[in-house]
Amino acid sequence: MPPKRPPGPYLLFVKDNRQRVMINNPGFRSPALARIYAEEWKNLDISQQQVYKERYQILRVEYEKNMKEYENRYGPIQRQDYLDQKKQARIANQRKKNILSSNQ
Repeated sequence: MPPKRPPGPYLLFVKDNRQRVMINNPGFRSPALARIYAEEWKNLDISQQQVYKERYQILRVEYEKNMKEYENRYGPIQRQDYLDQKKQARIANQRKKNILSSNQ
């Protein structure tokens, strides 16, 4: 399986602050929490945002290194086979959902 791309700076910020925001806003659902995260990110000092951007760059370099190792090890044909299998599984799951929803 190929390495996963790293989350962007904003998602790193959300991950670091998720628990605090959820504790301070019990009962809020995802859309309301997303607005809170977005507002906090927007109001964050540029220097604090830069910390997340630097973390992202470190993770991005590591991802690119891992991706090169993966491509050297498996090659583009095996990578394409993996992507094709993933696509076929997604199509099969969608068909299954369609069948289940039509039977109800």
